[in-house]
Amino acid sequence: MEKNKFTEDYYDKDYFVTTGGKKIKLADGTVKEWSYANPSGDWHGAGMVSKAWNKVFNPKKMLDVGAGRGVFIAYARKEGIEAEGFDFSHFAAGEGRFYKCKKEWMIQHDATQRWPYSNGKFDFTVCLDLMEHIYEEDIDFLINELFRVSSKYIFLQIAVPENFEYSFKKDESIPEEYKVYTLTGHVLMKKREWWFKKLERTGWRVNQTKVDEFFNAVVPPLTEDCAWKRNLVTVIEKVCPK
Repeated sequence: MEKNKFTEDYYDKDYFVTTGGKKIKLADGTVKEWSYANPSGDWHGAGMVSKAWNKVFNPKKMLDVGAGRGVFIAYARKEGIEAEGFDFSHFAAGEGRFYKCKKEWMIQHDATQRWPYSNGKFDFTVCLDLMEHIYEEDIDFLINELFRVSSKYIFLQIAVPENFEYSFKKDESIPEEYKVYTLTGHVLMKKREWWFKKLERTGWRVNQTKVDEFFNAVVPPLTEDCAWKRNLVTVIEKVCPK
């Protein structure tokens, strides 16, 4: 079994741009392919989502953790939100950056290393489609950093499994039956209950009412088959001391 190699170099042009760019060959000779296959890096839904964020959360300073190519940063800036972010991928934060996301708004950084931001700097921190790419041995550090830099709201979207869970360690060999699932770089797939337990912090609370308000504010509505509806979307809100 080939060991997993999900370093920053894995998230390259083939991952983001080239059609069928990431490939694996299974034991039966079948070749599986995957890529975002998105030359521009744009997603029309990012504008709708950013408008809804602005309406529901009224953020002033936003951090996008695992920002990909910076599309949400760009659209949030269009809504008047002072957004910035970082991504693990040198390609995404460099030559592959979304053309509407200015260079000064985004850096390349490893989320499993201390983030270069002060405590409580951001009143709105978003982390979309990232958690499932983090090894379980590093997830507590990342979550602690989320809370450290946030002062009001943390907005999360996490891919969760429908039928089974798995967690792979760094450099661990991937069993044949899981190779198709890890082609996207997903090394940690846990159910909703596991994530809610991980996200418990004194002084913070889950606010699913805000999640409902967010989905109601997205115009036109996100379709039921999109990842935002299939995955775990939650909001963690800081509880103001009395």
